[in-house]
Amino acid sequence: MRDPKLFEYWFTRVIIWLLVLSLGYVGSRLIGNIYYNKLTKLSEPIQDYRQNYQEQINKEDDPFKLAKFGRIMLKTGSTDLALTAFSKTTELDAGWRDGWVAKGFVELKLQKTKEALDSLKTAEKIDPINPLTYELLTIVYEQTGDIKSSQFAREKWQYLNKSQ
Repeated sequence: MRDPKLFEYWFTRVIIWLLVLSLGYVGSRLIGNIYYNKLTKLSEPIQDYRQNYQEQINKEDDPFKLAKFGRIMLKTGSTDLALTAFSKTTELDAGWRDGWVAKGFVELKLQKTKEALDSLKTAEKIDPINPLTYELLTIVYEQTGDIKSSQFAREKWQYLNKSQ
């Protein structure tokens, strides 16, 4: 026969373990909910920050300030705001090569290959001897599968880099 004390001992241990696991589960759920609530409260200021910067971009009419702002947004990882800033830069000063190159770079980063190609071709028309334009055009042409244009852009980029 079985010893009743041994059964009671093991039964008590199982009950204690079930209680410990249940308390751990409930505790982790409570901590998770508290953490989640804090994160959602933190996301509100982030949305306000993004809206504030979007308003600043809309109000600004100096392309050089917008370009500086776009570079800051790019460094902070807000590529969509950077694109908005550089797009407005090119609207305000359509003849500024660096604005088009920066816009093309951000579009390339956002995997908007067709738009990047258009922006970089515009930069190329404005200044056909800028090495950065051809470096980025090489990447865009490679992504679109245009090997011939990619080779031409690479050769021009290498030539312009040597002459500087």
